[in-house]
Amino acid sequence: MPANTEPTIGEIINQITQDARRFAQASLGLAKSELKANAARIQGFTLYGLVCVLLAAQAGVFLLVMLAFVFFALGLPLWASFGIVTALLLIGAALAGLMARSKFLELRRPSVTASEITETVQDLGAAATGPSPAA
Repeated sequence: MPANTEPTIGEIINQITQDARRFAQASLGLAKSELKANAARIQGFTLYGLVCVLLAAQAGVFLLVMLAFVFFALGLPLWASFGIVTALLLIGAALAGLMARSKFLELRRPSVTASEITETVQDLGAAATGPSPAA
């Protein structure tokens, strides 16, 4: 009599568990590598965002008063002097904010990981339902 070479249910479940564990580890490794690739971009937009906030605060303290009084000394009314300086500060803050936004838009979601997970879920769903009957 030939020996039974088919694996037992326990062996099959053990193999599936090992495969799932290896797949999960590989997926996590892929996600980590994709996120590390975005780390430099995250630093870039964070840096420009911080520069935007710091420039707006520092400029508000130092330049607003100084330039307003310079315009006042040149003959403008005090309210107009402060209005001009405030408008200049807002323009500077808007430019720094636009630079931060452009760095933020350079970020990429981990697309390879997402597509692999979606494909695996679809494959597992198809395997769980079994083969479709032939027409």
